[in-house]
Amino acid sequence: MKILKYLSLYKFRFIYFAIGLIILLCSFSKIILFVLFIPYFLFISKQHKDLLKPVVILLFFFSGLSLIWNMNTPVGDVEFSMWISAVEEKENSTKYTGRIDYRKVIVYGDSGYSMGDVVRVTGEVNEIEDVTIPGGFDYKAYLKSQGISHVVFADELIFKDNYFHFSMIGEKIEDYIDHFLPRSKAYIKTLILADKSDFEDDLKQSINALGISHLFAVSGMHIGLLVLILKKGLSNVFDSDYIIEGVITLILLLYCIITNFTPSVLRASLMVILLFANNKLKHPFSSIDILSIVFLLLLCANPNIYLSLGFQLSFIVTFFLVLTHPILKEYNPEYQLLAVSLIAFYSTVPLIVQMNNEINMLTVLANIIFVPITTLIIVPLGYLSFVLPLFDSLYSVITTQFDHLIMIVGSSFVLKVHPNFSNSIFICLFYILFYKFLISDRQYRFKSFVLLNTFIVLTSLFAFVNPVSKIVYFDIDGESTLFKDAFNQCNILIDTGEEDEYDTLIQYLKQNQIYRIDYLIISHFHSDHYGEFEDIVQSISVENIITNQNFSEYDSKWLTCGRYQMFVYPQILNNDNENNNSVGVSIIDGPTHYFFLGDAEEEQEMDFIHHYRVQADVLKINHHGSVTSSMDEFIDGINPSIAYINVDRNNVNNHPNFSVIERLENKGIEIVRTDLLGTVENKNLFGFKWVKYSSP
Repeated sequence: MKILKYLSLYKFRFIYFAIGLIILLCSFSKIILFVLFIPYFLFISKQHKDLLKPVVILLFFFSGLSLIWNMNTPVGDVEFSMWISAVEEKENSTKYTGRIDYRKVIVYGDSGYSMGDVVRVTGEVNEIEDVTIPGGFDYKAYLKSQGISHVVFADELIFKDNYFHFSMIGEKIEDYIDHFLPRSKAYIKTLILADKSDFEDDLKQSINALGISHLFAVSGMHIGLLVLILKKGLSNVFDSDYIIEGVITLILLLYCIITNFTPSVLRASLMVILLFANNKLKHPFSSIDILSIVFLLLLCANPNIYLSLGFQLSFIVTFFLVLTHPILKEYNPEYQLLAVSLIAFYSTVPLIVQMNNEINMLTVLANIIFVPITTLIIVPLGYLSFVLPLFDSLYSVITTQFDHLIMIVGSSFVLKVHPNFSNSIFICLFYILFYKFLISDRQYRFKSFVLLNTFIVLTSLFAFVNPVSKIVYFDIDGESTLFKDAFNQCNILIDTGEEDEYDTLIQYLKQNQIYRIDYLIISHFHSDHYGEFEDIVQSISVENIITNQNFSEYDSKWLTCGRYQMFVYPQILNNDNENNNSVGVSIIDGPTHYFFLGDAEEEQEMDFIHHYRVQADVLKINHHGSVTSSMDEFIDGINPSIAYINVDRNNVNNHPNFSVIERLENKGIEIVRTDLLGTVENKNLFGFKWVKYSSP
């Protein structure tokens, strides 16, 4: 009761604690955002002076907690005991997720162990590298968001014991679904276990295109329906609300364990449980208070959970729906669905864009079609089929027709735009306009809505008014270089790097609103230079492709592309060594000459300087700095002032070779290496130049 009395001092003001923590979290990623604390503390000092001390204590407490959680894990040999909580078979090994006390770890080792086993692990901890391409998939952040402290490659796993844990219930339920609900298991697993892995790829693409993926992620809507069904059923057995709510609370806590504490499930379940308790108080807290308290509790339980996209989406949508509840009550019931869909969609636009690099402007209308079907038919019948498997066949027929409807609507009901929310200023402006739309009087609400959408469309056209040009040397497995002209006049991509399941290069291009490549040059056909070729061609419009098989169509003439002049050199390329079949290209950007010759080795280098007198300011070093390339005669012939070495760190060939580095240094050539500096972006704004490194 003392805690309740203390908390009541801040009733209706817990949102200010949450805002302070949000500013701190934003500052972790961009130090400049610390300036937001200036207006924040000025406001607190003037309007809520009594909050100043507890807010400061909270911020210092969370900073210390976050520091402890993110302490560097040991790199090297380790030995420990681990309880296995999940098993996943990989191509060359088995991935075990396990627990050491309250922390989770991932261990790669031999197969033969099951969930519930306790094993002695002897192995090596590998340090997870930071993302070195702006906007690339951040594996380190993903692991942190999951509460995983480190990844171990096991030399030996020794069985010690086996015991049951509540989290094993999820595996038993999955076995139950596979055995008793074989026809409709994809939907049942989605609704019960928050597992969409059994959905077909085409269906997933249609769901994402329509912007209705939230309907297939266990969230507040699903928890609300589950609680409604449980209340209805339990009310026929128990008369006491205390007993009914107590049973529902236990079920929700168990459900959190079963779904492995998925952020959206955890948030929705805690909200329901706290709202149950809040309703029993004489002077209850507000809904915003409850949401803020849940937000603070989850962050204190796992300071890195904010890195989870599911956590961000869940809280943003819920916050705006709670905030606009008085507005929603103004509308008739038939219009409330449209209003809720609008708020849910627009509140998450910046996050969806950062995830998919596009949004469907017809998502709101798609939700009007699919939300009623999901809430009234798909979800309730899914729960019923789970309890009574005899409905498996019927439910399968219904979900199959539902799939067909999604595919049909998804193929035509799409109006895609590609807004730019890579800049924090754009995100802030968007939410200011969104907030203005929400608080506008009815007579001005339509104008605010038009202004909001106009802003989205204008950011989609940002590439066409962006005056910055840049030349990018990517830090990827293999090699790739981009020439991006200002105002989207020209995009030249030289090589694509190795095949990448995360499509990191494609993500970079899309996040920079590059959906057209004027010239895609594949220097030669080794996978580390063309591995992503097929994915790029399928994802992005490519106007011209130049390879060592068709380069004669383009050679011996200057090609103009925006501000760039490009020349492809005629050569005889029929060598048994594919490295020596590399296409030679010069690109002129104003007074600066850039030269590329793929992975050419000594034979092609000597042949090239024998036929051509090419002197360039910037040379991309051949073959990642291999000892077989960059001969003295070749370097002297090109005579560069800067040499770029595209090479991935920890490569098995130990590129670049020391002799090549020494050779360049002795000639006074500046060396820029992607393995040391990460992705290198050379930017140019009306002649003012600067360089940005994504250092690992």
